Amino acid sequence: MFTETDEIFVWAKKGRKNKVYKLKTSASVKQLFIELFNKGINSLMQDDNGDEREPIPFENNYSVTAREENFIIRTFVIPQELRDAIDAPDVVENYTPIDEKGKTEEGYEIRAIVIGAKDEQGYYLAGQRFTQRQVMVKPKGFNLFFQHDMFVEERRGFSINIGETVDCVFIGGGLIFEKYNDANGVFDLSEYYRTASQSEVDQFSNNPAFEISDSDTFARSVAGISMRKKIAKIIDLGTLNDVGKIRTNATKVNVDIAFTDDGSKVKIPEDKKELKKVMAFLAEELYPGLFTNNTYLSNSTRKVD
Repeated sequence: MFTETDEIFVWAKKGRKNKVYKLKTSASVKQLFIELFNKGINSLMQDDNGDEREPIPFENNYSVTAREENFIIRTFVIPQELRDAIDAPDVVENYTPIDEKGKTEEGYEIRAIVIGAKDEQGYYLAGQRFTQRQVMVKPKGFNLFFQHDMFVEERRGFSINIGETVDCVFIGGGLIFEKYNDANGVFDLSEYYRTASQSEVDQFSNNPAFEISDSDTFARSVAGISMRKKIAKIIDLGTLNDVGKIRTNATKVNVDIAFTDDGSKVKIPEDKKELKKVMAFLAEELYPGLFTNNTYLSNSTRKVD
């Protein structure tokens, strides 16, 4: 996919700001980069038989089948800074760290390593997220290495480790990845990740379909990302529009859901384990076995076309 004529970039961050630097290397190191990234791209894009994995439109309520499927965001747009760098790499400033954490003089640090290029079909790139664990911090004291029949002191400046994986690929107008957290480490994908806003959480808590005995306990229980994902899913499904249907479906999946005496409201349990079960039921993540009396819980769902 990539050749030694393509450029290697550092996609850097400072707070919410980003900047592109060029990663200047020797010819031999660049060849290692290209070989490693091309191998990583093949590993990401292909299954164990060498066939292309099935691209699945990204849904944060679904986990792709490892080594068989990938997520794809077809509406993703490469940041303008990277497109400009790919178009005119010669004017891009070299990455020059000035401290042991790898920050530049302007205060930027590495967010990801990116190789990018452009052909008649458009831009294409591959990205590998970068964490501070990849900064090779010089230990106290000194290191010795063996050379010419004797041990000599290793003189080492700032150095980084480059992993063997590629976390995302942009090709054919779409961003392809297997794991959201890894791809989100390269590019900010938060706008594609559906979680309930605070106003939606408040509206959910005050929904007339619920009877909540301790609103403070409930608020703490649904404060995390996983619960906000479920709230968003329940809102989008419209589950709470019909309490009678909730009551009927609860019997179908053999789950104990408590209702008020008049049956008009769902009683929200204070116990966190029981609350998770109720939320999973409302998010259509509890379902009965078609051939058994078992009830199953799934943390990954996707509508079949």
